[in-house]
Amino acid sequence: MHKRLIMDRTKRLEGVKEIICSGTFPTQNEYFQGADLIVTNEKELTRYDVDHMVILNTRHAGPISWLIYELKDIFRDRINSTNKHHFYAEIGEILIAQLQEDGDPIQAMLNVVDEIEEVMTQ
Repeated sequence: MHKRLIMDRTKRLEGVKEIICSGTFPTQNEYFQGADLIVTNEKELTRYDVDHMVILNTRHAGPISWLIYELKDIFRDRINSTNKHHFYAEIGEILIAQLQEDGDPIQAMLNVVDEIEEVMTQ
């Protein structure tokens, strides 16, 4: 992979982490839905075929969706039709586990950035 692209990605990921740590991320954002991941704050998901999807139902759906859209953009050259379902499901599973463990959305978002960076740069 091109060295400049890797450096740009690293710089952008650090920028996302800074935004998360400072709490200046958008709180209102279009909720992410795609590639078998649904981020929502709805209690009932009757309009979805949920059997094969990762569903993250949280009051932090806005900021978490913002993060997913940021990661989608940062890794756009690495995401393809073969791996996109795994990429987004992995994000959802990390967030669900982290939010269930301690409920801290800031720490959950930071963990996602670190873990996805590690997975996507292997």
